[in-house]
This record gives sequence, structure tokens and C-alpha cells, in this order.
Amino acid sequence: MLSFNEIFADSTKHCKKIKTDEYHETGKNMIVDQGQSEIAGYTDLEEGLFSDVPAIIFGDHTRIIKYVDKPFFIGADGVKVLKSKLEKANYRYLYYALKNVKIPNTGYNRHFKWLKETIFNYPNSDRQQEIVLILDKLQSIITHIRTQLEKLDLLVKSRFVEMFKDVKDFVPLSFYINSLLAGKSLAGEESCKNKVLKTEAVSYNYFDNSQVKNLPNKYIPLEEHRVNDGDVIISRMNTSELVGAAAYVWEAPANTFLPDRLWKANLNEEANPIFIWQLLIQQTTKDEMKKIASGTSGSMKNISKSGLLGIKVIKIAFDAQTQFANFVKQVDQSKSILQQELTQTQTLFNSLMQEYFG
Repeated sequence: MLSFNEIFADSTKHCKKIKTDEYHETGKNMIVDQGQSEIAGYTDLEEGLFSDVPAIIFGDHTRIIKYVDKPFFIGADGVKVLKSKLEKANYRYLYYALKNVKIPNTGYNRHFKWLKETIFNYPNSDRQQEIVLILDKLQSIITHIRTQLEKLDLLVKSRFVEMFKDVKDFVPLSFYINSLLAGKSLAGEESCKNKVLKTEAVSYNYFDNSQVKNLPNKYIPLEEHRVNDGDVIISRMNTSELVGAAAYVWEAPANTFLPDRLWKANLNEEANPIFIWQLLIQQTTKDEMKKIASGTSGSMKNISKSGLLGIKVIKIAFDAQTQFANFVKQVDQSKSILQQELTQTQTLFNSLMQEYFG
């Protein structure tokens, strides 16, 4: 067993930081930040390029761990660059060891202090390589499945554009949505009858029914706050990247209710819920959401009901909405099969991570 400080050195001071407004879509060198994407952007700059790779990135605010094996610049905020003090270190092994660390989520605060308190299993080099080969194989399968899921999402987006690209008639979103309803977000005991959705349940524009937490037994939620199959849920408060995220509830978890940061859309007879979900996650709609989002604290943004309902969107006849929704349902059947495979592989991966590093 070795401590964090015995294994790692903080090399952040040796890296040149690039401001977000200086990121480009293409360039000679990549920029790595603390966000979800492996590569945040590119730059043509050369001076200050960090070339002592491989290295490991830790997102001080996000707790995200990344393995980087090509020269890079870093984003301007919240990035820690870790190098090993050990000779001939297996960086893939160290990457997986760090990913297994359970760091408490304290919001948009710094989390590096928690990471520095960690003690790591550190077997001999042959055993490390054996573990890496197994985990890399499973990670490759997971990545492949996720790629297939992304392609199916692109297929749906392409179909949306194909069907509605020539529409010139626009209406406010209130043409489809009568009202927006939010609930309560309360911390519950370990064993509770009722659950409440986490914001993450819709953060990536697809409903994740595993993202729930307990509601206190003494709290009696309103029935109108219950999450049901067929609901359209919208994130009214989230990070600047994820605010306005929306999802269609294919399968609602039992006894689960709305939190205060999510809305349920009360649709009128002119709206097919699957179509509305897809309308909300179109890039043009999301761009409009970003324009009306106001700052709260840190990087969090908030959208008002009046602001969202006032956004202009295309006016589509109900029959055409239904035709598109049926196509989405067909694609989702394929996604469900892939999602099952992904869940099984991810479960095995998580189990082995716990076995190797727990």
C-alpha cells in the first residue's frame, strides 16, 4: 500500500493554461480541461505545451479523471496535472486506481484535498499489467457500445432535420406546453418509501431512471409531482453546459417525485411528448435556452418559466409529430438492447474495479 504523496507529484505549475474563449475546434495541439469531454478544444500555440506524457488529469471541481498520452495544454480553471514519482510507473494502472477513489461531492468546490488522503493498492508490475489488460478490454467494449448509441442518437437528429428543415412557421414553446411544474428536493433517511429524481436523471438529454435519492418518510409529496411514464422532464437549473437539458420518461421508477431543479411539462393536445422532447434538445432550441439563462452561483444557471415558454420553435402538425415519434420509438428499441449490454459490461467493470482497488 502506498499513499497518494508517495506515488504522485502535482505538475500543474509546469502547464500553460488556455482560457475558454481561446479554444478552437481545430488546431495543432489539444486542450484538456475538467469537463466531460476528453478533449475540450484545440490551439495552434506551441510555447508552453506540456509534453511529459503520459500524465493524469484531475478535475478539482468535477472530480473527473483523465488519462492523457499526447502533448497538451490545460483549461484555465480547476485542472490538476499528476505525474508519478515512481520509476517506470504504469500510468494506465494509476489511472484506474484514481478512478476508483470515492471522493465526496461537495458541489462546485475544490476536491483535491480528498484525493491526497487516499491510500492505494500497489502490486508488482506484472500484476499491474494483467489488471490493465483486463480493464482496458472492458473499457474498449463500453466505448464501442457508447459509440453505437451515439450513432443512433445522430440518426434521430438527422431524421428530425430531414422531416422539418423546410418549416418556416414559428410559435412560442407555450403553443405546446401549458405549464411547467417543479417539486421539492429533500434529503431522506437510508430506507424510504418515496424517491426524488436527481438533476442527473435528465442532464444528458436521455432519462436515467437510476438517478434517484430518498425523500424523508415524514414528507408527503403531492401526487401532481409524481414522475410517470410519458412525462417530459426539463432541467431548469444546472451548469451552464447542461441547463435546459430535457428527457422523455420511457420508464418511471416507482414512487418517484420531482425535485425543485426539474420541471415536468404539462402538454396540450397539440403536442406529442416524444416530439417535444426531441424539439427541446435540438441545438437551435438549446442555443435559445442559453441566451435566456441567468447566473446564480458559481457556474450554475437558471431558466425562468416565462423565458422557456417564450422561446420560438417550429410549428408542426400533430400527425407529423406522431410520425416522427414512431420513428424515435423504433430507434429506441435498438438502443434498449445496446443499453442492456452496456449495463452488464459496466457492472462487470465496476465489480472488478472494486476487487482490484477497493
